[in-house]
Amino acid sequence: MTLSESTTAFIHITPPPPLDPIPLSPITLWQSGAVNSVHSFPGVLPPEKLQKALEKVIKLWPVVAGRFVRHQNGEGEWEYFIEHTATPLVLQHTTTSSLPTPLFPVPAVIQPALSPYIISLDASAQLNNPSSPLLSIHLTTSPTTSVLAICWAHILGDDAAFNAFEKALSDLCEGKVVEGPALKGHVKLRKVSEEVVKKWEIPQLGNMLEIKAAYSVYGDAHVRSKLVQVVFAPSEVKLLKSLSRVKEAMSGC
Repeated sequence: MTLSESTTAFIHITPPPPLDPIPLSPITLWQSGAVNSVHSFPGVLPPEKLQKALEKVIKLWPVVAGRFVRHQNGEGEWEYFIEHTATPLVLQHTTTSSLPTPLFPVPAVIQPALSPYIISLDASAQLNNPSSPLLSIHLTTSPTTSVLAICWAHILGDDAAFNAFEKALSDLCEGKVVEGPALKGHVKLRKVSEEVVKKWEIPQLGNMLEIKAAYSVYGDAHVRSKLVQVVFAPSEVKLLKSLSRVKEAMSGC
């Protein structure tokens, strides 16, 4: 899909003052992936309003304004970091006279393509590159509809972390008070003793894959997966929303 009669503006999102680099444990790394998310809603979301919300949310999540870097220490071992920078993030705002109808190729959560809304990260963001951002934000507006697309480098966190970030951004757009994430230290695994290995030996794990083969199997999982579509009636959607509000209220008690 393409947009007709469109213009694009680039709005700078001022990051917070640079902090010390955030060390990453190698076990947490999955820098080759990204999580895409696209939301559509009626009406026009003013880019200035989104800009202010983004400037607030990156003060709570300064890691999203960082860059992925690595270097070797004195012992020749690789060390990985997210390095903060004073370089602004960019909100790309596209204004168009009309959006495609329908907005997405299929009426499902998982889409075959997210073009023209999503702006993918530069491939160099997954390498040792202090100039490539780890977050891409694209707002597309027509006179009647807004579409917000975010591309989140997996090295910033998994889907759960991304969902929390989006929730904070949404709340800030609505003028709500938002607290920062509860960040914890990285998990450091101790060396496993032979006794433990023998006790918990699992036959299915006997033939471990080499790391390159494991990456290939993981990366190709979507090709071998079967898409399952669940259709909800309006009454069921209403019930799910009601249960979600109850759960949210209980979590705040």
